[in-house]
Amino acid sequence: MVSKVSKLAGLSSIEVAVIKDCIDNVKGSISELQDSLNEMGQLSGSDVAFRVASVKTWVSAALTDETTCTDGLSAKNVNNAMVKNTISEYILNLAQLTSNALALINGLKY
Repeated sequence: MVSKVSKLAGLSSIEVAVIKDCIDNVKGSISELQDSLNEMGQLSGSDVAFRVASVKTWVSAALTDETTCTDGLSAKNVNNAMVKNTISEYILNLAQLTSNALALINGLKY
């Protein structure tokens, strides 16, 4: 979704830069969530606490990446309301899902 918005005609150079930053942040978030998922499949043995801590770190970092994207939209001069609203809505949904995942992970008993 974010990459589709970046291809719209008439965007300012600032808007294009903000969108590219968001794309990079979302890619980072996806990578961290994938790392978390992979680590969750390895939860056994004496190092479970370490692995769960790693998962929490990666999911928290993913949430930070998502927040950084919306912060960039607010901090920079993004005047195109459609761009701002579309990306903000997408990132908000992603951040809510990531936050839910973090809450579930924080509730793990091991």
